[in-house]
Amino acid sequence: MIDRILISEQQIATRLDELAREIDAAYAGREILAVGVLKGSVFFLTDLLKRLSTPVAVDFLQVRSYSGTA
Repeated sequence: MIDRILISEQQIATRLDELAREIDAAYAGREILAVGVLKGSVFFLTDLLKRLSTPVAVDFLQVRSYSGTA
């Protein structure tokens, strides 16, 4: 059960629009490589990439959690 919503879906969409505009401005005329960390970034990265007009290649990293190197 969700007790309360900290950031609304609309706030996230608005910020994704802003990020896409910033990325497009910073990398105009160049292709970029977007790298996501599996599995948590998939939906966020997808929503961001749909908003970009800059050419983009996509790759993913899979990482493993660990508690230390004892």
